[in-house]
Amino acid sequence: MNSLGLAIPNYERVDNVVRLVELHLEKGVVDDIVICDDGSSSRTIESLKSRLPLSDDRVRLIENRENLGAFRNKARTVAQCRSPWVVLCDSDNWIDEAYIDRLRRVHDEASWSTDTIYCPIHARPAFDFTEMRPSIVEDIDGLRSLLEHTTGSVFLNTGNYMVPRDAYVRVARAAPLFGLDPRRCFAADVIFFNILWVACGNRLQCIEGLTYGHNNENQDSFWRRSRRRSKRFIRDLRNRIDDAARLGESIPTCD
Repeated sequence: MNSLGLAIPNYERVDNVVRLVELHLEKGVVDDIVICDDGSSSRTIESLKSRLPLSDDRVRLIENRENLGAFRNKARTVAQCRSPWVVLCDSDNWIDEAYIDRLRRVHDEASWSTDTIYCPIHARPAFDFTEMRPSIVEDIDGLRSLLEHTTGSVFLNTGNYMVPRDAYVRVARAAPLFGLDPRRCFAADVIFFNILWVACGNRLQCIEGLTYGHNNENQDSFWRRSRRRSKRFIRDLRNRIDDAARLGESIPTCD
C-alpha cells in the first residue's frame, strides 16, 4: 500500500498542531508529517519548536521566509511531504485515526487514483454533505452545479482532503496562468484550487464515512476575518469558470 503523509499548513496556532502530531505518531497511521508555518510570530515558532517531537524523523517543521498566503502555503506543505499521497488538515481542524482508516479501506476496495482528490462527506459538527449531488465531480458542469447551492459551495471550500502529491502540486503551480493572484483568494483558496483541479481533467470524490472535525466556532478563524473579501473572490470565480475550463485544456502539466 502507498505511504501516506499528513500536511498541516499553519499560521499562529500551536496547541491543536501539537495534538494532531502527537495523535498520529502514537497511532502510527501516517508515514510522515509536515507542518509548514506561514510567517507566524517568533513566539509561535519557538513554542512549536519546543513542543513538537522534532527529534522523530517522521516530523518536520518548515518556516516560510515570507507569508505565502493560504493557497501557496498549502501547495508548499504538500510538496514537502515524502509520501506520494497526502492528507491535508488545516491547523484549526481535527483528523483522527478513523479518517485514515477509512481512506485505507477505500484503497483496499480500489486503489487510489492519481486523478482524484478524496473528500469527506461530513465536517463535524456543522456540515453534512450526505445529500450532495453529484458525489463525484469530474467536469466543469458538475462543479458549476455545486456552486449554485450553499452546501455545494461549502463542500468545495472546506478542504481537509486526501490528495495525490505530485498532481496536486502541478495544478497549484499553474494557478498564475488563470490571471488571478492566488494571494487574493484569501479564505477561498480551496474553492479556487478545486476549480483548477477539475478544469485540468481531474475529479473530486466524496467518500461515505469519511469525517473530520471542523472548527467553525473560532472567532479568529481565517474565514471569519476575511469573509467579505473571500466571498467577492468566489463571485469572481463563478463569473470566470468557463475561462478555467479553457485554461485546463491548454495546460500540459495537468496531464
